[in-house]
Amino acid sequence: MGTSTSAPSSTNALSCGPTPRLGRVLDLIGTLCPNRLYDEGQRRDWHNATAMMKAYAARYAAEEFEVVALEKTFQGPIVNPATGAASRSFVLAGKVDGIVRIGDDYFLLEHKTAAQLDADYLERLWTDFQITIYAYYVEQAMASPSPASSTTSSSSEAPAEQG
Repeated sequence: MGTSTSAPSSTNALSCGPTPRLGRVLDLIGTLCPNRLYDEGQRRDWHNATAMMKAYAARYAAEEFEVVALEKTFQGPIVNPATGAASRSFVLAGKVDGIVRIGDDYFLLEHKTAAQLDADYLERLWTDFQITIYAYYVEQAMASPSPASSTTSSSSEAPAEQG
């Protein structure tokens, strides 16, 4: 059979317009999995993505905020804390799923998936190194963020305080 595609991301769903409707998101998923009738991998991805987006839309139907940036890339120096010197060989780079604004506060939007959501998993999110380091570097990169779009959608997890 054919090859499997990556499952569509909810970040793509955020870019569907000012008020993404579930039907448009599901259409996008269908477009990204065109061979799902014949390709087992695409069929699995289509089923998973469709179920996730339906559940996502039901859970976050009323939560609204302004999307400032989607798939925002950043990079910054890796600094030795003992000497204050930046590495001459390496930089840290990454990409956050999104940056959103609620009032005057900015937040990182990071979508996480897991096979099981239990108390241990939720507790680990607060100490997730990826989110902590992303918040620091995005704060450094965004001295004065300018809105890139004004779409609404999902859930925020960790604040990206404005400096």
